[in-house]
Amino acid sequence: MASKKNVPRWQRIKESLQEEILHASFGQTFYSLQEICRRYRVSQITARRVLAELADEDLIEKQNGRVSTIKRLTEKFSLHFVVAADFLPETFRRPGVMRTFAGVLEAAKALGAGVDILSEQYLGPQQASENENTGFLLMGGNVREETKTFLRKHRLPYILFGPVGSPDVCVETDTRQGFFLATSHLLALGHRTIGGVFTSYPPSFSRRFEGYASALRREGIRPVGDLLKKTDGFCAGDDERAFQELMDLPHPPTAILAGTDYRAIHLLEYCSRRNIRVPDEISICGYDDVAEASRAVPPLTTVDTGREEIGQQAVHLLAKMIAGPEEKRWKDILVQPKLVIRESTGAVVINRRPEAHS
Repeated sequence: MASKKNVPRWQRIKESLQEEILHASFGQTFYSLQEICRRYRVSQITARRVLAELADEDLIEKQNGRVSTIKRLTEKFSLHFVVAADFLPETFRRPGVMRTFAGVLEAAKALGAGVDILSEQYLGPQQASENENTGFLLMGGNVREETKTFLRKHRLPYILFGPVGSPDVCVETDTRQGFFLATSHLLALGHRTIGGVFTSYPPSFSRRFEGYASALRREGIRPVGDLLKKTDGFCAGDDERAFQELMDLPHPPTAILAGTDYRAIHLLEYCSRRNIRVPDEISICGYDDVAEASRAVPPLTTVDTGREEIGQQAVHLLAKMIAGPEEKRWKDILVQPKLVIRESTGAVVINRRPEAHS
């Protein structure tokens, strides 16, 4: 279930049509103004805004001044999916990376583009001498600055999968909004003391905390430092200790927001062993919507970060960068996350403190 109240109507329609364009054929006739009005039951003003936004993003174009068609973004091109030098093979099997790459492959196939995987340590003269219809997708925040300097020097277009706001063109999930949605969901269930088990990595923690704190402050609740714990997310024991520390507080939380689904699953497994009933005694919410989230016991409420869409959007943006003018400053893309409500969160139970049951 997605929370859409903060997204303008025209933007939701545009995003829906962007998905259709991704799977459409080049040159195919697009919806007319009247068709958009009828299909989405909106005014002509809203429909014109949608068409104008899609045209501005070079996704559609006018034919004979009237009919819009799907625009060819570029001639046939190739993509290099560049990973950091310290990128381990097992890292590529992480769900977020796999889903992003799946999105890249799907969009590239639709555009007729070839994709290969390249470690940044092998980036050199061969890539610099390739034809102009070549682009680079940089995976991970550990990509070296020298790699980006090399690409800029040789005027090779690239996109970074990472936090927006840097000098690079970036595509990423709106993490702040994701944690705002998750915290707002818990607040709507009546929870007022909400703990967090987040990452210890400062940039990632900052974005998560901003969304969490913003939702609390909107309800007049001041964030409390004792309710936040930091772990690396890989060791179940660390996540379990963080949970127990929260439960040992004089005023323990009635809900916990985990920084990732795997942290949340660690907490669910710990609660199962200790006979702590979820969500009757404690609500637990994750973040990422990995495959295991729906199979957890109970199924995990979480936030879908849209990793496939990130990959797809990056390919489309890179195609436009390849075809467009070098001097154009391309806009970053923030993919909007969606709340997925399952069975691990529920209404707060007053005066109920989770304890181990024999």
